[in-house]
Amino acid sequence: MPIGFGMALVGFVGVWYFTSIPAVINITATVPYDVMANYGFWRPPPFLFFGAVCKNSDMGKDLFDMAYKWMGRIPGALALACLVEGTIFGAISSSGIATIITVGKVSLRR
Repeated sequence: MPIGFGMALVGFVGVWYFTSIPAVINITATVPYDVMANYGFWRPPPFLFFGAVCKNSDMGKDLFDMAYKWMGRIPGALALACLVEGTIFGAISSSGIATIITVGKVSLRR
């Protein structure tokens, strides 16, 4: 038996033991929706898809090259290019940690 189904079965029996069947049916009907409606559960899949697209298309490198060429004449261009790329990439992906990792890896190649 898969772990998720085993845990659901134990939870179902536990709630049934301490309450009544209508309470168990109500919880069984509402908890899956409450879990899936949570913002934290639907945010990672699109981000993972975006990360795969960036990895396979070299978008992070192209974005950094664009920012570096745009800031190239200013002193501290590498730092400013990292800042510009991080801002754009963070706005697209909505993940600060992934943005830091991507910008760091791309800028170290420069």
